[in-house]
Amino acid sequence: MLTAGQKMTKNRNAIKQIVEFSRKLISSLLFPLRCPICDEILSPEETEKGIHLACENKLFSVVGAVCMHCGRPLGQTHANAVQFHSNQQSLSNANNHSNLLQFNNDIFEPTSTHEYCYECHRKGYVPATQIHHTNSQSHHPNSQPHHHNLHTSHITRSNSLNLYKGAIKTSMYRLKYSNKREYARYYAAKAIEKHGDWINRNNIQAIVPVPVYPAKRKRRGYNQAEVFAKELSKLTGIKVEKDLVRRVKDTSPQKELNYQQRKNNLENAFQKGKSSVQYTHILVVDDIYTTGCTAEAVAEELRKQGVRQIYMLSICIGGND
Repeated sequence: MLTAGQKMTKNRNAIKQIVEFSRKLISSLLFPLRCPICDEILSPEETEKGIHLACENKLFSVVGAVCMHCGRPLGQTHANAVQFHSNQQSLSNANNHSNLLQFNNDIFEPTSTHEYCYECHRKGYVPATQIHHTNSQSHHPNSQPHHHNLHTSHITRSNSLNLYKGAIKTSMYRLKYSNKREYARYYAAKAIEKHGDWINRNNIQAIVPVPVYPAKRKRRGYNQAEVFAKELSKLTGIKVEKDLVRRVKDTSPQKELNYQQRKNNLENAFQKGKSSVQYTHILVVDDIYTTGCTAEAVAEELRKQGVRQIYMLSICIGGND
């Protein structure tokens, strides 16, 4: 026999369930879920998946081994590296040949813990454990230095969902500029499906969206990276920390800039935000990772705040100029 108080609690819970069901029903009628690729309304059967099957088949998912710095598939970049070795070796004499080959193997050959693609190595991103070896090799009388600017990445490891090619380009444009914030729900669900174990395994304490300049955020009404972060938070229970890093420089659009121009453009673009919470393991998220300059700049600021492990997750991985 229920007491009067228990009956009231039961009734309140029932009312809450009815209200929530009604809210979802009205929302689905007024704002039906749309496919993030074609933007057409999803059928009830497709709603749970969040995308048309035919549209999902248009995506180029990132699969297989990836570069630990940028998250690009290693296949093509390692093929480029092999070609680079071949070209370099043809220019070396017999003595230099053996030294250069050893040097290149130390940098490019994938291992169980360090796998950097050719492009990231070319830009100077090499594992910390290889910095000392590389520098010592450069003092060998027959060695040929490959870098003027060797430095470690501030990012511990990166992953991405899709290659930035084909139909997803329009989807990313709508997400960023056309207020299609609902697309982030699908991409977050796919991110957890694909990288949820990776996130849990690395003890992520907070999700940090790449910040946009305040004036741009005000004009647009939102930050697409923050929208993506919030959807990830709903699925993981990990809090979003949008105030750990702030963007203090209104940089020029990165789209038309090459790698070095992007680095220069982002110099002193980020500073410590108003949040004083201390974390050691952070997941930085963004919609598109292109050259990695923005992610590195954010990660560098987080390092200054004492964050030891910084991971990167993006919806798309783009070209590498």
